[in-house]
Amino acid sequence: MKRLSNVKLLYWHNFLLYFRPYDPLAILYFNEITGNFAAAMGIFAATQIASVLFEIPTGVISDRIGRKKTFIFGSATAILAITAYALATSSFLLIIGALLEGSARTFFSGTRNALIYETLKEEGREKEYHHDLGKASSFVHVGLGIGALAAIPFTDISLRTVFFASIFPQIVALLLCFLLHEPKIHLQEKQKSLQIFWEAFKKIWHNKKLRTFTLAQSLARGTDYAGFRFRGAFIETVFPLWGLSVITFIDHIASSISYWFAGKAIDKITPKWVVMSFEALNFVSISLAILLKNMVSSILLILPAFAYGTMMTAKEQLIQDEFTDAQRATMGSIGQLLQAFCYMFVALFIGFLADLYGPAVGLFAAVAIQFAVTPLYAGFFKREA
Repeated sequence: MKRLSNVKLLYWHNFLLYFRPYDPLAILYFNEITGNFAAAMGIFAATQIASVLFEIPTGVISDRIGRKKTFIFGSATAILAITAYALATSSFLLIIGALLEGSARTFFSGTRNALIYETLKEEGREKEYHHDLGKASSFVHVGLGIGALAAIPFTDISLRTVFFASIFPQIVALLLCFLLHEPKIHLQEKQKSLQIFWEAFKKIWHNKKLRTFTLAQSLARGTDYAGFRFRGAFIETVFPLWGLSVITFIDHIASSISYWFAGKAIDKITPKWVVMSFEALNFVSISLAILLKNMVSSILLILPAFAYGTMMTAKEQLIQDEFTDAQRATMGSIGQLLQAFCYMFVALFIGFLADLYGPAVGLFAAVAIQFAVTPLYAGFFKREA
């Protein structure tokens, strides 16, 4: 019987892992239980505390024990995380869920991209990485988008019900992990754990281009993600709860389309212009949405999503080309670690601003911080020229 391709399995694993009806409503659920936005964003920050603690160890574990086992551990942890959220009646279980969710993410963060790259390299197709990465990432946003729509029937019952419904796709995602196979390239290049970390750190530190890009990407992605998780609080001030799910659905489907065609777009447009243009578009579009605060805001909030996948794929292609096979997951995890620190501080900061001045001010702070990172990208591309 023909073995299923790792890349195709990852498409569906991404879809199921991110089929989370609760995702756009999480800020409202956390606010409902904790009583204020600062504490609610603190729950999101707790996921990043777990990422800080586990990002490097899980990257090393992946390089040590293999990609398949790492995926199994990650999916099992994701199930426990959502179960804790669903059962929470106070901040205690929310924090437990957040710590579990943060640790679950670290199992996938460097490993997912490493598995795609190694599988393609094993087949002599590593030059096609940006095509397959874009398509695999597209399934993430299809899952998030359809999941957002799936939440609508449950919102009339309770937000808690949405979390319980989100557990079942995670169980199927776990079962899919057992069908993955370990790339032979990785099996041939195992090293001792400390050696993996130290070599990965040295390669990033001594490679000026890689160091600059890792810092820029970590700051931008950490801030962007904090702003995105908070966005629901702003949207709720303009639209009803079902409108939040619809806007989130359209946003993720737009991102999915941009991921799917990212490979073709990058073949025609240089990564430099993809990255720099997106950062400008994102800042202008979301700033106008906050300023107008009306029905037009929904269009402006969604607009950057049509370029998001192409931008993310371009960044990932640039950084994977600088990584080494033996430390690929660990090098990715070092970047994720910096991203986690950034997310943690920005999440708490915008939650604090929102309690004082309203959700619009909190969201604007996030997009302004993200745009401020643009000069770092400019520095990277200047060195590359």
